[in-house]
Amino acid sequence: MIEWDSRVLAPGDLCPALQIGEQLDFKRLVDRLFAQQVESWPDLRAGVGALQQVEYRRLSVAGAPVLLQHNPRRIVSTGAQVDSASIMRRPCFLCPGQMPEEEKGLAFGTQFVVVCNPYPVLNKHLVLVSREHRLQLLDGNVTHLLNFAEALGPDFVVLYNGPSSGASAPDHLHLQAGEAQMIPVLRDVEVWEKFMIPSPAGIETFALTDYRVNAIILRGGDRLQLENGIQRILHVLGDIVITKLLEPMINLLVTKLSEVWQVVIFPRERHRPACFYSTGDDRLTVSPAAIDMGGLIVVPEGRDFERMDAEIVERIYAEVTLADEKFERLIEVLGRIVLKDAT
Repeated sequence: MIEWDSRVLAPGDLCPALQIGEQLDFKRLVDRLFAQQVESWPDLRAGVGALQQVEYRRLSVAGAPVLLQHNPRRIVSTGAQVDSASIMRRPCFLCPGQMPEEEKGLAFGTQFVVVCNPYPVLNKHLVLVSREHRLQLLDGNVTHLLNFAEALGPDFVVLYNGPSSGASAPDHLHLQAGEAQMIPVLRDVEVWEKFMIPSPAGIETFALTDYRVNAIILRGGDRLQLENGIQRILHVLGDIVITKLLEPMINLLVTKLSEVWQVVIFPRERHRPACFYSTGDDRLTVSPAAIDMGGLIVVPEGRDFERMDAEIVERIYAEVTLADEKFERLIEVLGRIVLKDAT
């Protein structure tokens, strides 16, 4: 059986001229991994080439910019069957024994390996894979989100898709990352009107007023308070949304800008919109995950790409984002908890 050790490249493999004792920053090693894998792995080379050929369309949805990306190769992920029975029937493609022979990675600490995504949506699309085959859950893994964002730096965004919110491998813990410049929400948070939520010292918490989806943003340099804030949101959301799922439906985008982390949290109402399950002319193969919630909607089918307009996209977002009344309740409870803790 193929194990992770046979998949992991050492820094010296990626940088043969590395001197004894010389330290390389992680971002440079990631760049070298990507270059090596594009050269040696045909599937990744095809995926990177296809990403350079994708078409884009710009829309304004509820006054906010949205970018449609026609990306035919993403049909594998967008249309993935992620129900329990389907997951049990298929081998796990994030376990080393099922990966293509050419796929190699870079160690990230002792628990994770960074590999390249052969079906990219973003430039330098990466996957941070747990060495252990365990469930995709945010609880207990928030620190890895912050670590990965810090290691990659401000040009990258790290994302988490919940097991019922867009993860195509809900049975294997993983994060993703890629260059951040194409995701509209990361610009919107700087200019959009904000509704501030009481926060502990060291971070700020806010929502975007009348935005196209409901989102909560945490920003600050106090790592412990950020981790606690994310866990608090997850806990409160679990109390508000009655569900049998292992965790509330949620997506996250995380960036590290200078000394400050920024975490955009999208609480969800549904995994997929009604049009995904429709038949005939009403069907649209769109399955929103973190990147889509952030305003870059991946559309594998050309017919869907051509006919989607602002009204359709606004309807999709309205179906999958947390309902307004629940979101307002979430904000109210979060503020009350912080104010109570401060007294």
